[in-house]
Amino acid sequence: MDVKYESKRLTSVSLRFDKPMRLLREFLLAMMERLYQVCNLVHADLSEYNMLWHQGQVWFIDVSQSVEPNHPHGLEFLLRDCTNVSTFFSNIGVHGVLKPHELFNRVTKLDLKPGDHQEFLAQIESLQKFADDEKQGKDVDNFAFDYFFEQTRAEQEVNERSARKKQSADQTEREHLEGD
Repeated sequence: MDVKYESKRLTSVSLRFDKPMRLLREFLLAMMERLYQVCNLVHADLSEYNMLWHQGQVWFIDVSQSVEPNHPHGLEFLLRDCTNVSTFFSNIGVHGVLKPHELFNRVTKLDLKPGDHQEFLAQIESLQKFADDEKQGKDVDNFAFDYFFEQTRAEQEVNERSARKKQSADQTEREHLEGD
């Protein structure tokens, strides 16, 4: 027997409060943490419209547009995801909802200072710029290492060829002397 269940978007579900809502909130937080920390992804469009309610659980959909946290706007996207989730639960009357910056810090395990949205976003942009500069520095370091390695390897090959030629010439001379 093939049983089919229809899943509804979170916006279409009549949610009850108290303990089930607290569990839902914690489950969502755990999913966001897992997506970021284990999968190394930021949904980048997470809202109640991209969450399905299926058999008493929430499922993220449209994950294909996710980006890695080191994407040039990855952390900004994560803050937007956190803002969307926090706003949705606040708007439907859930108590104890984490503020967007609290949710962001919890998901990322960072400890950015709370402030208004623009101040918090400025901290994220600064963090991303630092990460980009760091990555560019590593690329430059890697280029220097790769160049040095290639030069050293080329010199080693030339030296090995010279040694083989000399050894071959010495062998030929020995054979010539032994043949006389």
